[in-house]
Amino acid sequence: MTGAWLTYTCRVREPDVPGVEACLEEAGAQAISCQAAEDDRLVVDARDGSRPLWSVCEVSGLFEPDTDIAKLEWCFSLCAVVVLQAWAATLPDRNWYESWRQQVKPQLFGGRLWVCPTWHDPPAGTELVIRLDPGMAFGTGTHATTAMCLDWLVESSLVAGAKVLDYGCGSGILALAAAKLGAAEVTAVDIDPAARTVCLDNAALNASSDILVADPDAIAGRQYDLIVANILLEPLTGLAARFAGLLGPGGSIALSGVLQEQSECLLAAYSGQFKMETRRQFGEWALVAGVRDGF
Repeated sequence: MTGAWLTYTCRVREPDVPGVEACLEEAGAQAISCQAAEDDRLVVDARDGSRPLWSVCEVSGLFEPDTDIAKLEWCFSLCAVVVLQAWAATLPDRNWYESWRQQVKPQLFGGRLWVCPTWHDPPAGTELVIRLDPGMAFGTGTHATTAMCLDWLVESSLVAGAKVLDYGCGSGILALAAAKLGAAEVTAVDIDPAARTVCLDNAALNASSDILVADPDAIAGRQYDLIVANILLEPLTGLAARFAGLLGPGGSIALSGVLQEQSECLLAAYSGQFKMETRRQFGEWALVAGVRDGF
């Protein structure tokens, strides 16, 4: 295809971003970007590591010009996504890739870990760097739940020397963070073979090829000192017993991927076998953390 591309942009509240991105991907988006709808910047403030909270986001998808936008909007309705405003435009073929790249900036987590695409350099003197090129069909921004998990890992004193499990690894970013932070052993599991392939590629990119990437069934009988899982409420509640078996005495756990209003349900599911001590909130999203109880 030559000539112009079709761009479709919509404004939504932050909790609706994952649903919008899923619909854009289903409709055939060749690239997806997310940014604040107002004047907030994507880059964190390197002076204190603060991150803007985007209450309203602009999510854009890049499509071939003959894409049926009506089907996309039907998908929004089916997924109960509330679109505050939407518009379409054309973009010259030669401009779209560079435009997408310019929106992806290095981000700082926990005050000392930078996540950088390969076309950006981290600030001078930075020691902890993850090189991670965002998959263009899966968005370019770091979701609040991932940000909280990264912050928790960096700020924790438990990672160095630990055996760490990233359950539901996706791109592998949390496993990579654990490796960069000095974990003795890192395992990353995901039910999606494509995610495992991406995780392996990212591990090689970051010279962390010793990360074990596997199907969740392959880790039966193993034990870990720390588990981090950024998935969804339903699978997290169902995994409580399994995580209890995978954690060694006094092992630590951090769970995210849930809305703040769902955190009580998650805490209840883990209360029998864990002592959940910590809660974080980023907008509408929550992270809960604690230790394996009963030892």
